[in-house]
Amino acid sequence: MRILLIIVVIFAFLALIDAQAKVKAKTCITKCTKNMLGYFQSCDSCEAYVTCVFRVKYDRKCPGTLKWNDKTKECDFITPTCEKI
Repeated sequence: MRILLIIVVIFAFLALIDAQAKVKAKTCITKCTKNMLGYFQSCDSCEAYVTCVFRVKYDRKCPGTLKWNDKTKECDFITPTCEKI
């Protein structure tokens, strides 16, 4: 039982490290949950965002060198809501 718990903790830690290796965002989403509708910071890139429509996730990219600003919900030259690690 202890070994199983240790394995679960290790996998959870590795998953957390993998998510943080891509983008350090204050709020980002990996999937669209029930009743979620709108635009959100992507966990994959600061230059990307996610559109959620009826629990379906659509990955979007900002044009050029713009980055997603989750406070204003638009692509911008600078963003206080995301930084690359």
